[in-house]
Amino acid sequence: MEIELLPLVCPDCGSPIKSTKNDNVHFCSGCGKAYVVKRGEWKPIKTIYAKPILPSPDNNYIYLPFWGIRTILSFEEKPKPEAVIVETEVDNPFSAFLQKKISVILKEPDAKTTMDFFIPGFGTTNRYLLMDNIGLEYTREPPDIHITGPKEMCGGKYSLEDIIVIAKALLLTMQEDPRFFIKYRFNLTPVKFFVIGVPFYKENEFFIDALKGKRMFYDAVENIDEIMKKIGGGDGKD
Repeated sequence: MEIELLPLVCPDCGSPIKSTKNDNVHFCSGCGKAYVVKRGEWKPIKTIYAKPILPSPDNNYIYLPFWGIRTILSFEEKPKPEAVIVETEVDNPFSAFLQKKISVILKEPDAKTTMDFFIPGFGTTNRYLLMDNIGLEYTREPPDIHITGPKEMCGGKYSLEDIIVIAKALLLTMQEDPRFFIKYRFNLTPVKFFVIGVPFYKENEFFIDALKGKRMFYDAVENIDEIMKKIGGGDGKD
């Protein structure tokens, strides 16, 4: 027997909320606000929608959620200078970015610094890493974001708690030598967070992000057919 979910409505404006069965973050199709439901209570999350920078061939955009979080990266013991690889000696641009952050920590008496992450709020398949890792690209070099009005969006699978775990895993993938984070135990503490609706347009088998032109496969988004059905195939025109 298939279980049908009851329709959700925005507690603020009363507009319908279009969510998939896997969503933990819900977006209002009217006012654009985002919510998580905890113990029966609707908890709002700050949400912004980014205006496309790159033109879509048909001026049609699909908005997908990303988490933006500011964290404090700290170490229980300050890393020794000789343990840090000089960023100019690192070929991987993501590793070089992280080494620069760690170099800042060496100059701080309390062994901590701020670090911002941009992480997909939607579920991803094993096809996500086959093209541009958009979240990692945004983390290394944040896009210019000009805010536009609310758009229809769904697919918010990951909660803030999930995103912190993912951010810690991202740190390990960026580090040239993962043993560094084993030897120098680190903490990642969120201090600010919000959701960004990022515009994409479809081109053949790809989604192209309309902020920086990064690509991912259409089926890199988990349950993409259900998401597209919920939002009407993408009609976020600007």
